[in-house]
Amino acid sequence: MKKWILFFFVFAFAEKLEAQNLVPNPSFEEYINCPTSFAQIDSTMYWSSFGATPEYYNSCSMSAFADVPQNYCGFQVPSSGDAYIGLVTYAGWLENFREFVGVQLIQPLQVGVEYFISVKVVSADSSTEVGLFANNVGLKFTTAQFNFLNPLPISNSCQINSTSVLMDSINWVVINGSFLADSAYQFLAIGNFFDDANTDTVWMGLSTTFWSETSYIFVDDVCVSAEPAECDIKTGINMLSNVNDIHLFPNPATSTLHITIPTSQLIQQAIVYNAEGKVVRSFVHCSPALGGASYQNAFDADVSELMDGLYFIKVLTGDSEYRAKFLKF
Repeated sequence: MKKWILFFFVFAFAEKLEAQNLVPNPSFEEYINCPTSFAQIDSTMYWSSFGATPEYYNSCSMSAFADVPQNYCGFQVPSSGDAYIGLVTYAGWLENFREFVGVQLIQPLQVGVEYFISVKVVSADSSTEVGLFANNVGLKFTTAQFNFLNPLPISNSCQINSTSVLMDSINWVVINGSFLADSAYQFLAIGNFFDDANTDTVWMGLSTTFWSETSYIFVDDVCVSAEPAECDIKTGINMLSNVNDIHLFPNPATSTLHITIPTSQLIQQAIVYNAEGKVVRSFVHCSPALGGASYQNAFDADVSELMDGLYFIKVLTGDSEYRAKFLKF
């Protein structure tokens, strides 16, 4: 009887261990020090550079370079918690330059076992700095650890990657998938593992600085598990809120911004945020006194009094939320 109890305990423990997220500190909440500037990925626990100088961002920071949600590379609220990391995925000013972050898994992968993977990413969008969107953001498993002096080589291969150009700079996008482990991988790296010739880019047209030929992303909520329910697993790339579902015209706007959503629901409210995340206008449905005229699933917003620059808009219906960005000139 004791043997059966022991067997059941060991089996249950092994099954629980197998089903867990194998990524330590998956949303970067645990840290050694609050970041104060660039290239401080070592401030977050367990993670480190697998190539070049990635960044760590946390709301505990008192620095304009590393704070959350507003930092040097743009404005972004975390997918969860108070922190995320950032890295360069393409640089037109230096051939095949990449930044990689990596972590040692809680336990090595088991050969022949299918593992499910997910990560949330979003492109940085700063009108004064980064100026490109790029594709091929992905995850790569390795049996060796890499660092700043011994970077992970670009091999034009990885286990999971997005072939679509990551053009959403507002909503967190889930990149996910599964693969059959062919080695006892101990480490996980995140970045663009494809060279310039195999990377597609789209210019944002906002930045005019040296960094305008740079693609930069924020990363949050990393998961690796033998249990699909443990990670955010869906088919293909999942956008948490599809920015393409909302239509803004004209964009850039000068005086009036026409907003349309793909639903018959009534627009109840539209909230405009500046690049620092502060509310600058709020339009309420059927309230011309507040600057709006509504037509069921469309809305004309008066933006004439806004300063020129980049803005974010959130549109609310009875049970849905839509977000997008626009320029005011």
